[in-house]
Amino acid sequence: MIQHPLFAIIKFEFVSKFKGMLAWVIFWSLFILLIVGFYDSLATNTQELEKLLTTLPPQLLKAFSIDVASLSTIEGMLNSRFTTFSIIVGGIWAGWLGVQAIGRDASRGTLVWLATQPISRRAIYLAKLGTTIIWVIIVNAILMFVSAVQIDILTSVTSVPIEFLISLGIGLSVYYVVLVSLGNLGALLWGEEKGRYLAILVVMVSYLMNIVRVFEGVPEFVKYLTLNFYFDPETLSKTGILGNEVWLLVLLATIFTIVGIPIFARKDIGD
Repeated sequence: MIQHPLFAIIKFEFVSKFKGMLAWVIFWSLFILLIVGFYDSLATNTQELEKLLTTLPPQLLKAFSIDVASLSTIEGMLNSRFTTFSIIVGGIWAGWLGVQAIGRDASRGTLVWLATQPISRRAIYLAKLGTTIIWVIIVNAILMFVSAVQIDILTSVTSVPIEFLISLGIGLSVYYVVLVSLGNLGALLWGEEKGRYLAILVVMVSYLMNIVRVFEGVPEFVKYLTLNFYFDPETLSKTGILGNEVWLLVLLATIFTIVGIPIFARKDIGD
């Protein structure tokens, strides 16, 4: 049976990324296990925690969303450990995925073959970038499910914070999709290597601005320069829900994705 080229592209993208996504899920599942496994012992020693935290600069604690109140709840524990590292390490990973979505085929020369198939460039673009985005969402959904199971089995928490985990999964997915679309756009404009550097730069500068913004004397507008402000994991850990600012990340990802369509359509893929 002859398969339509569009479905062949989508199938290839899903299958080719499976092992990498599985490794990513296993890595973060073990990381979450480490956090959840120590939760009960840490939560019952709040006095010792308070003494330790008083020795650290308050600005640093605020930048990393750490305080006694947050560490005494499973939401705060996940936020100060898992979410913090996910924003940095996961952000770089997401940007790399975006660069690879089309940049990998461009560097290997396989886009030339795709251009000969009876399918529009826009369909190729959306199929390759779309499957990457779907994978990111699937991975985050799996990790939130794994978190819920581990919390239920390994801790004394009476009620698993389902609403918090759902909001966290959505927030991380939106944050990652912004970086996927940005990495993809950077690769289309300047090539695979520079696109990768762009994604890393954005993640690091964004997180740096998130730390700087809590210091006294820093202008108010600095907070708008960090992606963390729109995701706002600190508020998420305290309220269990995302703020409306997250919709600005959705808008940003949509803009990056749409801008890439005409760029890819005009790109000389024979380069």
